[in-house]
Amino acid sequence: MADCAAHLIRLRLSGLHQQQSHFPAALALLEDVPPELRASFDLRAQHAALLGLVGRRKEEVAMYRALLREQPRSPLLWMSLGNALNFLCAFDYVGGL
Repeated sequence: MADCAAHLIRLRLSGLHQQQSHFPAALALLEDVPPELRASFDLRAQHAALLGLVGRRKEEVAMYRALLREQPRSPLLWMSLGNALNFLCAFDYVGGL
C-alpha cells in the first residue's frame, strides 16, 4: 500500500514539474512509476508529450501511433503526431544538428 501511495505522489509531482516546464524531471518521475500504474490513456498521452519535450522523438512518434490506434478520430492526437514527425524529419534533414 505504501508503494502505491509513493507512486501516486510521483505521478502528481510529475504533473507539477510539467506545469512548471521542468520536463526532464517530469518525465523521470513518470517513468519511475510502474507501467501498470500509468496505463491509462491520459497518462500515456502525457508520457508521449513529455518524450517530445525532452527530444526523444522516435519514442514520441511510436507512442502517438499506438494512442491513435485506440482513438483514431482524435484531432489532437493527429496534430501531436504530425508535430512529432515534423520535428523528427527536420532533425534528420539537417543531419542531426
